[in-house]
Amino acid sequence: MTIFGFGNILKLSTFNEFLTEVEIFTNSKISFDRLILLEKSLKLDFNINPIMINNIGATFVKLSNGEIFRSIIYVEKQIVPRFFSPQEILIENLNRYHFYQCQNLSNLIQKGAELSATANFNGFFKYSFVNNSGSIVYKNQNQHLLACKNCISEFNKQYGTNYNVNNFRTDLITVSQNE
Repeated sequence: MTIFGFGNILKLSTFNEFLTEVEIFTNSKISFDRLILLEKSLKLDFNINPIMINNIGATFVKLSNGEIFRSIIYVEKQIVPRFFSPQEILIENLNRYHFYQCQNLSNLIQKGAELSATANFNGFFKYSFVNNSGSIVYKNQNQHLLACKNCISEFNKQYGTNYNVNNFRTDLITVSQNE
């Protein structure tokens, strides 16, 4: 039996060797999901990666291997007009990111919105601008987004702070990382 994957060719003579290699591949896939969540963004499949909410309302994502990570949830796509130029991007018109359970996040989940998650708190997001037919017009790997006002309000209540969309930073979310 010959298996192609990860740039390698494996020649296996027994079924047990095959099972061992499948297990290694599966573990690599899980590690790959973790890497995507930590470094970029992971498109959520609620059957595999449910959003979890802790006792104070903070958002977490559960990976298929059972690991749970404090995560930012957001819609990665923005519909733009037919004639679109990246110079027209106004941050206040883009989707907001969510880090607490709020009505806006509940509405997105209820509508079945395509959500993505990241455990990278650097403030920049993988983001796509699409036309009405769903074709990608422009992609940005480092798009700055604003936080959801309702999530900031929940954060302020929890920590006795007074942040708003203009002065909130994603690195502040790590304050509640282990709660």
